[in-house]
Amino acid sequence: MKKKLTIIGIFVAVCFVALLGIRIYGAFQMEQESAIARADEAEQEAKALNAKSDEDTRRMECDNQWLKYKNNLLDKQIAELKGGIGHTPIEPSCDGYAMSLDEGMKVSMEGMQAIVDASNAREYARLEREYSTNRKLQARFLALRLWTFLKGSELKPMLQATMQQDADKKSQNSKRTH
Repeated sequence: MKKKLTIIGIFVAVCFVALLGIRIYGAFQMEQESAIARADEAEQEAKALNAKSDEDTRRMECDNQWLKYKNNLLDKQIAELKGGIGHTPIEPSCDGYAMSLDEGMKVSMEGMQAIVDASNAREYARLEREYSTNRKLQARFLALRLWTFLKGSELKPMLQATMQQDADKKSQNSKRTH
């Protein structure tokens, strides 16, 4: 009887360990897949921001063409008033208008901000992709997540990318000292 209980106890312990192992493996897989999904999302955001920046650049270029066209028209009128012959400027092919200086500055600043945001999104995507392949960082994050669950608190957003940046800085610093 005692032998059967021991065998049953060992069987239950082995099953428990096996199920726990499967659960831990699943947590790592889920963490990897979610990191890749976050990286893909950040890359899509970077593409959208680049498109916005390109559109703002085209808008500013069109506005500049129209300003140059209007200036050339004024130069022609001045030349004709002075009795000379002015060159007839060619109308720009883009649809646009001469926006005010404030509006032009606003569009320009939005374009530059979009470039910076796209760069940040690409960097975040790179860090998430590195995180998705780094089991050591994933283990640290999952342990931290377990600890915060047990404490009843919450994790800061983007912690994985921050952890990856910290690891990169440490490796760079150790390379410099050697």
